[in-house]
Order: sequence, then C-alpha cells, then structure tokens
Amino acid sequence: MAKKELTPIDHNFLESVAEILTQARKNAKTAVNLSMVYAYFEIGRMIVEEEQHGANRAAYGTQLLKELSAYLTEKYGKGFSVGNLKNIRQFYKVYANDQIGETVFSQFENLPAVSTGRKFFLSWSHYLKLMRITNIDERHFYEIEAVKNDWSLNELKRHCRRIMRRFLPASMRPFCQARSLCKNCFKNRCQTQTEVRANEITV
Repeated sequence: MAKKELTPIDHNFLESVAEILTQARKNAKTAVNLSMVYAYFEIGRMIVEEEQHGANRAAYGTQLLKELSAYLTEKYGKGFSVGNLKNIRQFYKVYANDQIGETVFSQFENLPAVSTGRKFFLSWSHYLKLMRITNIDERHFYEIEAVKNDWSLNELKRHCRRIMRRFLPASMRPFCQARSLCKNCFKNRCQTQTEVRANEITV
C-alpha cells in the first residue's frame, strides 16, 4: 500500500506562532520596563521630599543618597549607585510638573498614572535621554515620536542628533558630530564653540 504523503506544514503557520511568542515576550519586557519607570518616579519623589527634612539640605542630601545607595545595593545588588539615584531624583524633578497630551497615546489609556496624573510610555533608558532635554516642547516632541514609531534608544539618539544638527551653524557641525550636542542647538542659540562645550550633554 502506498504511503500517504503528509501535507506540508504551512510556513505561515509557524511564523504566526512565533510572532505570538515574540509579541508576548516584548509585552512582558515592556511591562517590566514601565513598572521600573513608575517605581523610579516614586523613589525620586521620596528622595526629594526626604531631603527637605535636613537642617543643612545639601549635606543631608549627599548623606541620604550615600546611605540609600549602600542599603539598596546590599538588598538588591547593582543598579543603585549614588549616580543612578541622582538620575532618579532628577527624573522626578523634570517630570513632576510635566504633562503631555494623552490623546496622542489613546492605545495606552489603561496605563496607570502617578500622583500628578502623568503617564509614562517608554523605558527608563529612553527617559534618561529625554530628561536631559531642557526645552519642554522639544522633549515632548521626541517622546511622542518615540512612542508613535516604537523607537529603540539608539533610534531616539540618532533622531535627536539628526534633527539638532539641522539647527546648528555650519561651523559648529563638526564639533557636534563628535557625539556631543549643545542643549541650545535645537533653538539655534549657540554662538561659540566655548558655549557649546559649556552646555554639552551626552547623547
């Protein structure tokens, strides 16, 4: 008796199953990243509020970060250096009074909001980059575009460099192409290379 030929497995079926797993893993990673962003905002708030309790706020704040860093590092391991805690504190300061139109992100309407009503949509690494942009309109522009286009961190950095360089005087472009950009480049307010160096940020 002739052996029945098996029907070939549709490769589209295999790709569809793989896509479900890929998306599930991506969603899980996104959920974890977003949870940390919300946690860091609250930790930043707690640090800022606690710093107000010291008689000498500057000295108390320095000691507070050192002790908190040691405590969290012992309890959770790497990731809580004094430098990272300063970033967390700065994150709260930047976004405590920052609001962005949520109609742009209607697909995220079920996301939680922090005490100020603000929602976050990107990873911590994205916000580390965004919070160094001092112009609020520019910062919102990049956040919206990053969410809409699902930019990775490297894509966000690349778009920042590309757009900012458009506003630079030709004499400044070689300096900025060395991976340092002036905070004021977006508004074309740079006058000298000295000023650029004085206001540079890492991208």
